[in-house]
Amino acid sequence: MDFADSMLNRFRTGAVRHQPARPARVMHFYNAAPGSTVEKICQVLGECGASQPELVKLFQKDAAKTDSGLIQFPTPSLAAEALALANHASMCLESGGVYTFKMCFSSQTIVST
Repeated sequence: MDFADSMLNRFRTGAVRHQPARPARVMHFYNAAPGSTVEKICQVLGECGASQPELVKLFQKDAAKTDSGLIQFPTPSLAAEALALANHASMCLESGGVYTFKMCFSSQTIVST
């Protein structure tokens, strides 16, 4: 069965956010627990067996329900390994809330300050 022309095929539209991204050193993460820190992101990756990133940049959003940002790895293959190991990892809050940490490849770069 061919679903290429189906209305449910999200890659059929020209929207940039629906285009597949090739493997890269930089990953976008989202749906992280609110109040996440660089150390907490590295801890989640480490607990899943992924390599530690070179850089982590958290996006600053006021009153956000979840946190997001960028993670940079030394090579695209280490980023792909981290995606396989840590995507959909659980982040637990002390108050009992659970967040599903999600990642995807990004075409953006991290400018270190």
